[in-house]
Amino acid sequence: MSEIAGNTSMLIAGEYLSTANKGKGLMLGGVSGLIPTSVVIIGAGTVGEYACRTALGLGSSVVVFDDSVTKLRRLQNNINSRISTSTCNLKCCLKH
Repeated sequence: MSEIAGNTSMLIAGEYLSTANKGKGLMLGGVSGLIPTSVVIIGAGTVGEYACRTALGLGSSVVVFDDSVTKLRRLQNNINSRISTSTCNLKCCLKH
């Protein structure tokens, strides 16, 4: 169930960002010649991992925050892709 929630959360986020829903008019998909959309994910558990996989698949750049360095390491090993990770601190979260 957590895998479905992670995948679906990114698809729903994409809908809310579109102009069809009075969003900012952003598209999560990678388009040649444009800077990729940045996605911030809080939590490196199963939901966070699958949200990260979906965001990367859509062409976004991803930053993941979690309190556990162990979970962040596991996520980086499972994803095998360029993602940024950091432990949660308010200053760093507000920057992204």
